[in-house]
Amino acid sequence: WEVVVSSRSTARATAIFVVIVISALLGPLSPAQTSAPQSDEAASSGKIARPNLVFILIDDLRHDAMSCAGHPFAKTPNIDRIADSGVRFTNAFVTTSLCSPARGSFLTGMYAHNHGVRTNDGEDLDPKTPTFPQVLQANGYETAMIGKWHMGESGDPRPGFDYWLGFYGQG
Repeated sequence: WEVVVSSRSTARATAIFVVIVISALLGPLSPAQTSAPQSDEAASSGKIARPNLVFILIDDLRHDAMSCAGHPFAKTPNIDRIADSGVRFTNAFVTTSLCSPARGSFLTGMYAHNHGVRTNDGEDLDPKTPTFPQVLQANGYETAMIGKWHMGESGDPRPGFDYWLGFYGQG
């Protein structure tokens, strides 16, 4: 896939891109269209079960620095367990190999020059910039961010998250 975002239509194109990516990962976001198996509790309440999505970002981890990737001495049993029962991306790239800009790109699907976080020096996402947690939240998912946000200096909650446990200073 190639996504080209012009500065005039950045927010709209990003929202569309995020919906496409989430749809590709999860399938339809509408509970009525999901065909995932239902638990007894979900079936009795009339709700359709939807898949859980957990996005784990491990700072500065090389693609091959885990035992599940065949590393000769790194022992990562918990990551290996998650990889065995989930999805592992084995051919991924980052557009900006700095902490804050990369986080901004993961959240928005945009290059750093479009989302505005270009350095690790306290730049934050504009709260009006759409992110994939906002799309998930708007479609009935409960969302949470736990850990290092590292964009801006505030540890205050950001749009799109029902639960927030961030840190002041962060980096």
